[in-house]
Amino acid sequence: MLNQAIALLVFYPALLFSQDYIVTAKKIVTPLDSTLSNTDLYNNSIDQDGPLNSLQNTYSAENSFYSTQNGAFGSSGNFYLRGLDSSFTKILINDIELKDPSTPFQNFPGQLFPTGLYSHSELIRGTQSTLYGTESVSGILKLHSHNQKNENLIMFGGGSFSTWINTINIHRYQKNNYNLSLDTSYLKSEGISSYNNGSENDPFEQAAFNFYLTKFFTHSDLSFGALYLDSKQEIDSFGSDLVDNDQSTTRNKGISLAYSYYFDHFDLKFSQFYLKNQRKDSEPSPGYYDSHTLKSDLQIQAYQNSYITHLFGIDYENNYANTSNGFDNLSDKKNENSSIYYNNQIKLTPYLLELGLREEQNQSFNNFTSYHLGLGYNLSQNTLLSANYSRGFKSPTLYELYSPSYGNSELQPTEAFTYDINLKQKFENWEFKISYFNTALKNRIEFNQISNTDFQYLNTGRTKIYGWEPQITYQKGLWKYQSSYTETSGENTETGEQLLKVPSKLWKNLIEFSPRENSFVSLISRYVGSRYDYGMVHMPSYHILDSRYSYKNGRYRYNLNFENLLNKKYQDSASYGTKGLGLYGTIEISI
Repeated sequence: MLNQAIALLVFYPALLFSQDYIVTAKKIVTPLDSTLSNTDLYNNSIDQDGPLNSLQNTYSAENSFYSTQNGAFGSSGNFYLRGLDSSFTKILINDIELKDPSTPFQNFPGQLFPTGLYSHSELIRGTQSTLYGTESVSGILKLHSHNQKNENLIMFGGGSFSTWINTINIHRYQKNNYNLSLDTSYLKSEGISSYNNGSENDPFEQAAFNFYLTKFFTHSDLSFGALYLDSKQEIDSFGSDLVDNDQSTTRNKGISLAYSYYFDHFDLKFSQFYLKNQRKDSEPSPGYYDSHTLKSDLQIQAYQNSYITHLFGIDYENNYANTSNGFDNLSDKKNENSSIYYNNQIKLTPYLLELGLREEQNQSFNNFTSYHLGLGYNLSQNTLLSANYSRGFKSPTLYELYSPSYGNSELQPTEAFTYDINLKQKFENWEFKISYFNTALKNRIEFNQISNTDFQYLNTGRTKIYGWEPQITYQKGLWKYQSSYTETSGENTETGEQLLKVPSKLWKNLIEFSPRENSFVSLISRYVGSRYDYGMVHMPSYHILDSRYSYKNGRYRYNLNFENLLNKKYQDSASYGTKGLGLYGTIEISI
């Protein structure tokens, strides 16, 4: 059954409204039309904003997704999904979960992950803790290497800020035999100064490699993956921009192994990954950071009949960190976690039902129970009304637990109670969907002042977040139009303070014209509403216009990307600059 699912994992704009799209991030393979959560699928080469983007910027201004970045390529950044930062979203590439236990919030630096390492992705909004445990309160972002193609592509190009890029993508596919993906990229850029009046540029250099191979047998398949990122970036001190020696070097290395066997009425899958992160900072704050994550997962997926599917699973996770920065070291700290979970899907036309339950046992806080209930009703063949209610959590990180200066070994997980209501309607040429979401966080881990000079992490926070996210897509003939809007409100209910760094409104519009089958030109506008930064600094709204052009002639494709066409001066974070007008060109060669 999974072999058939993999074969469906290729989607193109011409098939935008196809019934065959499937979602795998829910672990139970599900047609897109039957997913009860607000879910988007993206083709990397077409739907996204070009090869010079990082992971977090790819989805900027999509429904409830907001990305911030201080400076240009590789500079510090974060993203927010449904009002919560990236540490509340689980990110995977194939079978590897991207995370860094040495950081205070354990989130992986999305600005260091290039889009050239994967072919397509799934973004599922809403709590998925019964499937993935911690860090999946806002949703799941899953990246896929495989596609159903035989192609070899070489791309090279460059543009503004002395930027140069080269990528090699090799994809080989033979049905019922194997699927191979080998993706590499190299990017170098002089960048810009993170500070508006800085005295230097902040360059970025990165070499990246991703390999994923699946071998198909008669009743089983075996997958092996390897990931490597080597990044060098300039970093700035607090309040000043040094001229030299402010370099940070990061290396991320991961491997994964997965084996699935398919019986008549159930499937068995075992997967394991290991991810190691190393970072070394020079001036102004020298330090060394080393961490790794090891995780194993065993799943049994049973098919009671054609409309009831059960998923049973157990997993084990080990996180480790060792840091040395001269003032707040983590010395060989680790945390172990094990869980057992159950999820099912019931399809009784016109009704859909999802149930989930997970019992977590953690070394630091003992047990936690997550649950999920999803209901769907097909109002017509093309209209689905659904609702979800979940209890999820985010575990305390190693830094929050064991930091010599601020840690608290008595911390409990942040509890999340979420619900959303979704409506999606699909016709021949257009699709409309709208969601209302509501999240309440209890015992949120916050950085608190406990005396005149001392600070500590405590379970003191309560947060309320709610909003709505409509989207409309129209495609007919040579034209495509898509508009995504999000309105988000929220506050700390203990203090009454507004959410930090979360825009009140997001609005993205795409107009695309394809005069020929092998070319297109598009205009993308992004509006980011006002928001508050740290210290309750009010950040004004801004509006950005981008444009893309692509033309294919035989084995060659020529791409032009115009960023920030109006050369708008704006800030994502207070006092930090962002890129102005930029022009980038690339040439793809099929060999």
